[in-house]
Amino acid sequence: MGRGYELCGQLTLDLQNFDYAFQGICLGKQFEAMGYSFKTLLSQIDCSSRAIHLQELKISDSSGILKIPQLICAYEEDDWHLSIPRIAMNEIRPSLLQEIGKPLGPIQPLVVRDMRIHDFALNFSDPRACKASGELCFINSFKRGHSVFDFPADILGRIFGLDLELLIPVKGDVTFAIQDGKVILTELSNSFSEGERSQFFLAEKRGELPFMDLSGELSIHIKMKQFVLFKFTENFILSNTGNLHDPLVGLKRISSFFSS
Repeated sequence: MGRGYELCGQLTLDLQNFDYAFQGICLGKQFEAMGYSFKTLLSQIDCSSRAIHLQELKISDSSGILKIPQLICAYEEDDWHLSIPRIAMNEIRPSLLQEIGKPLGPIQPLVVRDMRIHDFALNFSDPRACKASGELCFINSFKRGHSVFDFPADILGRIFGLDLELLIPVKGDVTFAIQDGKVILTELSNSFSEGERSQFFLAEKRGELPFMDLSGELSIHIKMKQFVLFKFTENFILSNTGNLHDPLVGLKRISSFFSS
């Protein structure tokens, strides 16, 4: 957390037991959280020295809308525990996230239209042990223009004789689980390129599902199956490794769609 917060309500002090209670609302305007700046926040709040209870929390920003009906943070068994039964996010545009003190980068086409996270649980003494499950649907909302960064892709197109639009998922549904310090992708469905000329599926590597760990390291492998008439086609595995800030993208031809 950083700047931009305001509390309004009733504060009760128990000086004899060195405790307090507060009931009211929490407001945020151009507030800071997790290294980013967001436009507005509003939530009911009820807290004491051993528990914080937020209700009807809503964050609105150009990068998306987040709603949390109930958040409970309580001190039990010598540790703080965070519990969020349900998180809902809509119209998430990652490229519009505003890092504190940095200008926005170029607008990217990825939009997460809807995301739901269920039963999020976290112990503050071991953040990597957080658990949750969820699902999302995404689109690539517009086609990007040609740039110098397309040159390697052009080479791939000439080598493989592949229409590059076949490599770009324009929509899809993803289910995932958060556990062991990773966001594990468990299923990719209804994912197609423009005109549904190719379809995408998750691919395991050495028996491990695709994942992104909480430090941003990536290990995501996707199988692509083409549906192009009157043209010799092959199947590929698209790989995205490295990390969020410096991803490494690879393309590998496979002899059969069902081969490993």
